[in-house]
Amino acid sequence: MQTRWKVNNSSNRKRALDYVLEQLMASGNWDSSPCFVFGDLNFRLDSTSFLNRLTERASAHPLEEPHGSVADGLLCEGSTATCDTLRRTVSAIEFRRDSQNDISSGCVLRIERKRFDYFNQKKLLNDWKSYLEDDREAANFKQLHELPINFPPTYPWSENPDESEVMMKTRAPAWCDRVLMNASAYAVVKKGNPSYSSFGRDVCTGDHKPVALAFSLSV
Repeated sequence: MQTRWKVNNSSNRKRALDYVLEQLMASGNWDSSPCFVFGDLNFRLDSTSFLNRLTERASAHPLEEPHGSVADGLLCEGSTATCDTLRRTVSAIEFRRDSQNDISSGCVLRIERKRFDYFNQKKLLNDWKSYLEDDREAANFKQLHELPINFPPTYPWSENPDESEVMMKTRAPAWCDRVLMNASAYAVVKKGNPSYSSFGRDVCTGDHKPVALAFSLSV
């Protein structure tokens, strides 16, 4: 159920951006004029490869709540069995290393609604280059180009001003905020000694860290 929801979200994002690109290309200036598409595009990591990477040597343990979370508020008429089935809802999944000989045995990752709790958040942030290849959504848009990403995930950062360098445990990390461009803009940017980065690491900017693209332009 969770996987299908993720796939649907990804499909919805693609349809929305495809529509925007269709409108831009219909203007007649797409091939001749530089065009930038930027902001919170809400791109997410490939869930399967990312989870496999984080939970190597760990097994999944679905957790059920006797009174259910999804079934709460639903009116069940008739069959008691149907009510019981609805109430036995998977509320979370824990990935555990069960080997007694494994120094890192125990819960590696717990996922539930609005929670992504990895056992070592600092490592998750510092090792961002190891899962950058799981960022694949931008590749779905062949009309767009992007400079190489050389900065940590832009989401989800703590909204507590005293914890500006800490990532929240509400979602998996992702490079949601991007600067994409058409071929004409890409040609101009590449000639202008470009710099593509995020900023605000030591300042609270909300749950997203902004990104910036800077380049020189001859006039």
